[in-house]
Amino acid sequence: MSEVPTITRVKKTLSWSLLIWTLSAQPLGAWDSHFLLTFAALKNMPEIAAAPDVHVETLASFVAAEKVGLAKVLAENEAWANKHVPTYPHLPAQLAFSSAHPATATLQNAFLQSIRVKPDLPFALFLQYPPGSTHRIRHSLSLGNIMLGPLVADFSGRVAKGRVEAVYPSDKVPALEVIATAADEPDYGLDIGLWQDNHTPYGDIYGFGEQPFGNPTIFFSSQAPFHMGFFHESSLLYMLAGFLKRCYPEYRIHTYLALSRYAFRSGHPYWGYRFLGWAIHHVQDLTQPYHSTVAPGTHTAYLIFVNALNSIGITSPRKAVVQKVTQEHLALEDYYFRLLQADFANPAPSKMMQALMNARHDFHYPRYDDSYPRDVVAKESHARAAHADRLMQELDSMGESIGSHTRNVVRYATSSWPLRPSEPCPTRRDQLSVCPSAPQ
Repeated sequence: MSEVPTITRVKKTLSWSLLIWTLSAQPLGAWDSHFLLTFAALKNMPEIAAAPDVHVETLASFVAAEKVGLAKVLAENEAWANKHVPTYPHLPAQLAFSSAHPATATLQNAFLQSIRVKPDLPFALFLQYPPGSTHRIRHSLSLGNIMLGPLVADFSGRVAKGRVEAVYPSDKVPALEVIATAADEPDYGLDIGLWQDNHTPYGDIYGFGEQPFGNPTIFFSSQAPFHMGFFHESSLLYMLAGFLKRCYPEYRIHTYLALSRYAFRSGHPYWGYRFLGWAIHHVQDLTQPYHSTVAPGTHTAYLIFVNALNSIGITSPRKAVVQKVTQEHLALEDYYFRLLQADFANPAPSKMMQALMNARHDFHYPRYDDSYPRDVVAKESHARAAHADRLMQELDSMGESIGSHTRNVVRYATSSWPLRPSEPCPTRRDQLSVCPSAPQ
């Protein structure tokens, strides 16, 4: 006679099942092209359309010029993360950024290690262009020059269709192209191999501990905890799978926005916009219901039930859930990407493209602050996930949300919130509010 599963056994098998779900049900990125989403959301935004072109600058040059100020900004960011990000693993003291590093190359590496990203990426100077557009292409660049080699095959069907060009410090480039190009970058390898059990030189020293979910031996899965935010699951699920709390998109967003705002203040607009694009990527990740919810459309009680069955050898119900979540997620990603590609080649914008560009919807949300990613973006996304079977019918509504959240982050970073001081936008965090000064 089979042993009746105890709560300990259910907890153990649930943890293993969720490792499988959060790996198998999630593609490499939340959206197939953050570049296209961001370009569409911002191309008609006055603050970006009217922004002057900016001089391209290497990361090494920026860090060398601002090493004193950056040390202060990053110390303040670490203090914020320790106070506000649940389960945050503090930065090891030896990685705290200091302006004392004499060599520029050493200084750049120290900066990258202090924000705990993969330090041996090229951080090339480049721009990506949308499909159907006519642009200068003076210096074509291969994907292997901008991302990790093992990722090239996955991105070749996406990025190659929006052409990639090398740029140089003597060039002046549009703000829109910098932000949209940068919005894709966090999927190029910035968050890969950072955990202790990934067995990389930087994973050994970064202090993040073992990878909380996903398979640490599978190359791309190690980025998932920085790109997902399971902030609104049931308390029972957290009790059985506490590792779900170890998600850190808020840490990434706050770090990149702090760097963006500092770069703007200190006269480095190219890096102001590029860091802003990195932050936008993680905010957009949270708009994806399959990145804010473990198993969209699956009730917690049923999730526990199928894991209990699995623990006694009845595996088909769990396999069915995995298959359903995987297929729905991949279908949503692929369909949205194909529609976006077609829209960029079509002079007449579709309803979905119009939704992405609909700035009037922006003011249905509170003013951006540090709680916005968790309490507004992820909360809204999680609510959508409860009706996973209707997501294909909600693409326009989802597009409005993606566009609005993208523009609201831009307003925060560039301090361009266009409201009258006498009528501030509400900042309540327990619900979404309609701003009284929203344009009619």
